[in-house]
Amino acid sequence: MTYSLICFDLDGTLTDSGVGVANSVAHAVAALGLPPLSPAQLRSFIGPPLQESFAGLGLPATGVQQAVASYREYFTDTGLYENEVYEGIVPLLTALRDAGSRLAVATSKPTTFARRILDHFALSAYFTQVQGAELDGRRRHKDQVLTEVLTWAELPPRSSAVMVGDRAEDVRGAQRVGIACIGAGWGYAVPGELEAAGAAAIAATPERLRECLLGPTINRPGA
Repeated sequence: MTYSLICFDLDGTLTDSGVGVANSVAHAVAALGLPPLSPAQLRSFIGPPLQESFAGLGLPATGVQQAVASYREYFTDTGLYENEVYEGIVPLLTALRDAGSRLAVATSKPTTFARRILDHFALSAYFTQVQGAELDGRRRHKDQVLTEVLTWAELPPRSSAVMVGDRAEDVRGAQRVGIACIGAGWGYAVPGELEAAGAAAIAATPERLRECLLGPTINRPGA
């Protein structure tokens, strides 16, 4: 199927933000005087809304607010740049854009941070819309973000739109607004996570995702 709108998650899908997120979480945990988190716990913060992840540590509402503020102290100036674009993403985005698809970013990261990351890595030009969370957390779940993107694109649910993301939250958010989600198998999902959530397909690499979206590349002699 040819999709007219392709929505990409950011962390774990376009960029490998693991180091920056982990360091920002560790900074927040230390600021609150909590015991250090395990690598698996730090990894679990990549993708879901930050508020839910901190609440999952048993923090009360005020503690969650303090943790988010401390996280952003580190992330805003340092953690945001402890990040890199996955290999194969630029050729993928170029092929999709050249094929005529509109590309959007739909992330649970605040929009202001998402735009800075895309600008920093020279990815902004590929996307006609960048939608993320509100800094105050009013809009942070993936279905809320996708609803904003679909409204902007003037596409009703179940239209020719698809979500691409690496976590169960991406799959479930897409399901709630009536579109399919292709799992980014190179991201931060634990084994079986995307399958259990109901991903329409799982692409192991950006090249495989390109084939899912556009069909296999035909290599002709002399091409």
